[in-house]
Amino acid sequence: MWAESGSQALEILRAAARAGDPIRLMVLDHHMPEMDGETLGRLVKQDSEIRNASLILLTSMAEIGAARHFESLGFSAYLVKPVRSTILFEVLATAWAYETAALPRRGLITRHSIAEAQSAALEASQRRRTSEGDAGEEVDADDCIASGSVAR
Repeated sequence: MWAESGSQALEILRAAARAGDPIRLMVLDHHMPEMDGETLGRLVKQDSEIRNASLILLTSMAEIGAARHFESLGFSAYLVKPVRSTILFEVLATAWAYETAALPRRGLITRHSIAEAQSAALEASQRRRTSEGDAGEEVDADDCIASGSVAR
């Protein structure tokens, strides 16, 4: 779903919750018309009807301490634009895994936490393949389970 403004987003969220089909994952731009993403996020987290939605903030301004600030407000992820589609996909997949309890929550999701998870998964895959006798085989990051989970 798409909202043109923060107030419209709140209406959509509340209507979906009342219909028994709550929106569980939201991507917010920090600079939106009418109200910014931080204000919308605060309003979502203060509303008992919709507070369980996972919030992903996109911003064009990186500031020292901003990630911690947004985490303290209840945001699940914080990304500085521009964001590659592959990173956005990994962030959405990780947030969804946290939301559905497929992964234990490990703090704020950022492009750095995604890169660390991918690196750890790649290393685990390489160790596994080496221990299985496949040391000569190339390992590609696409072969690994990213999004903070452990390689198979």
